[in-house]
Amino acid sequence: MKMHIERHIKIFIFLAVLLFLLLFNILPVYAQSLIVVSGYPLFSLVKSLFPQAKIYSILPPRGDFHHHELRPKDLENIKQADLVLLVGSEPWAKRVFKLKPKGILSLAKPDEKLPDTHVWFKLERIERLLEELSGFADKSNVESLLAELKGLKAERESLAVCQNKVFYHLGHKVFYYLIEGSGVEEVPLVKGHHHGEISPGSLMKFLKEMEAKNVKRVVLSSSEFIRYEKYFKSKGYEIIRAYSGDEPINMSYPEFIRHNILAIKKALHCEK
Repeated sequence: MKMHIERHIKIFIFLAVLLFLLLFNILPVYAQSLIVVSGYPLFSLVKSLFPQAKIYSILPPRGDFHHHELRPKDLENIKQADLVLLVGSEPWAKRVFKLKPKGILSLAKPDEKLPDTHVWFKLERIERLLEELSGFADKSNVESLLAELKGLKAERESLAVCQNKVFYHLGHKVFYYLIEGSGVEEVPLVKGHHHGEISPGSLMKFLKEMEAKNVKRVVLSSSEFIRYEKYFKSKGYEIIRAYSGDEPINMSYPEFIRHNILAIKKALHCEK
């Protein structure tokens, strides 16, 4: 009889704890259904943290981070999501925060003044996000990513010892946070976030500057500019492939960051 009563007490305690977790919504998100992310760098990060969750990316495969407009499907998924992760510099970030006041984590605040919008390259912000996610994800997954981040920060800091300090980028300026504090300068073909054909004048100016400085390698980070790859190769330039994060990447977040650091090093003739 005593054992029977104790068994019922244990069951009651278990159910009470489960109810508490449900009421306060602190069950791990990896056991729930839907996580919404704003784009591919966050998608690759979340995929390794929540391998069993359904992950929806607001930015579609051919979308543009700076000009994407929220679609009805995006709005519906945001409303239903257990967790939403934003960069914070998206033009529509404020709208998402108004739509879903709770359950959103962000690398930056929507009204924050940033030197560059590509905040997914800011490793310290990613580190903070992982710490915030530790209450939702498997802790071993979080700790593994934090350890990898530590190594990536060391690799990033090694850019400071490169003798060459300027690399040329066949695209928009996106690597501000990866080279910040290293003394390295990124020279982009496109100023701002202009899209479409590059004017012959801008192209010639870019080429002449590279010729004057005897530059032989150029970084290409977006498929938007692949049409210029053949032309630059015909001029004798080596194309170094990098990834801006504005389009799908079949890499984990650490692989994505490491690849870009090594690409910059190679462009600087600073590879091991």
